Parts: sequence; C-alpha cells; structure tokens
Amino acid sequence: MKQLILFLLLGTCNTLFAQHTKLIQEAMNNYDYEKAIMLIDKEQPTTELLFQKGKALKSLGRNAEALHTFRQIIAGDSLNQRAFIEAAECCKQSAKYQDALKYYQKAIDIHPDNKYVRIQYINLLLNMKRNRDALKESNLLAEQDSSAFVLHLRAESMSRVCDNSEVHLVIEAYQDIQERYPKDYMEPAILGNIYIAARQFDEAIGTTERYRCLDSTNILVNRVNAQAYCMNKYYPEAIERYNYLL
Repeated sequence: MKQLILFLLLGTCNTLFAQHTKLIQEAMNNYDYEKAIMLIDKEQPTTELLFQKGKALKSLGRNAEALHTFRQIIAGDSLNQRAFIEAAECCKQSAKYQDALKYYQKAIDIHPDNKYVRIQYINLLLNMKRNRDALKESNLLAEQDSSAFVLHLRAESMSRVCDNSEVHLVIEAYQDIQERYPKDYMEPAILGNIYIAARQFDEAIGTTERYRCLDSTNILVNRVNAQAYCMNKYYPEAIERYNYLL
C-alpha cells in the first residue's frame, strides 16, 4: 500500500513538473520573460532551468543577474561550453571585454572546433584593437574554414595590421574572396574603397563593375563604383551611377 501511495505521489509530482515546464516554455516562446523567471524561481534549479532563467534575464538587459546565473551552472559543471558562451555574451554586453575573452577562450578550450565561438572571439579581439591576435586567430580558423565570412575576418585583420608598404597583401586577400565568392558584395565594396584610397581608380572601377555584371542593384557597390568614376574624372558615368542611386 505504501509503495502504491509513493508511486501515485511521484506520478503527481512528475505531472506537475511537466505542466510547469510547459508553462515556462510558453512564456519563453512568447517573450514573456518576467513570467518565465517567476515560474522558474518556484522550481528546483536544474541546469536547463538555469539556462532558461539566464537567457530570460539577459533578454531583459539584466546582464549582471544573468551572468550570476550562468556562473552557477559553471560552478556545477566546469565543462559546460554553453554556460561559458552565455557568460561571455553577458560580459560583452556589459563592456567587460577582458572577462568575455576569458570565457570565450575557455569555451574554445572545451571544444576547439566550435566555429561560432571562434568567430565571436576574433570579432571581440578586433573590437578591442588587438589586431595581431585577431590576425593570428583568423589565420588558424581559415585553415579549417574557407567560408566568405571567415576570409573577410582574416582580410579585415590583415588590413589593420599591414602598413601602406604591405597594402598589396590586403588586396590579394580580398581578391582571393572575389575569386572564390563572386556573388559576395562586401568584397568589391571594400576592395573598391582600398583602391580609391590608393588612388588606383581604374582598379576600383574594374572590381566594382565585375560585381555589377552579376547584380547591378546593390547600393553599396554602386556607391563605390560612382565614386571611383568621379575620382577618375569620368563624369558622365559618375552622373549616371549617382542618378541611379537617387
């Protein structure tokens, strides 16, 4: 009889927990984060519930409380990569960049193949003007991932490190992206601006016109293209491009 009562009590508790979990998930899905936090605080703190609470707090801009929540998870599981990533995001939003770097680095140590974390790490290095470190990390990542985004990170890092005597290296990096990804609009826009800064107007016109053969509607590329024509004193073409932009 006692076993039957215990079984019924356990079944009731499991049912109630499932109902509460459903309510929490509905609140999260509806962006009703204050309700989600209130419901979570009534439950026993599991790792998954702490994650939900931390994300809700972060979404409400309560970064200090969110960071404390993710640190609770880390204290119980020092190999939980998700918790380190979320902690890094909280620190980054609070402008605690050194702490964010440490959390990202720990997440990379746990799973070095996580490209999202490594990209965030490189972007943060760039934001902190640690350009040589960013170039080193982006070179390492580019050895494993030759996607346009990663190659852009490497090229941007290189452009910040190289001086005027090495600008050809930066140009080559962006030309490599154009050859691999001809439909990528950022490359001709950036490379066009580099050419304009170096007063290589014909090259700026060439790289932007090459993209315009694929897509003549991109505003960013057309703007650089028009400027290149204007700087090169090809005024009829420049006027045509600026009229098109208008």
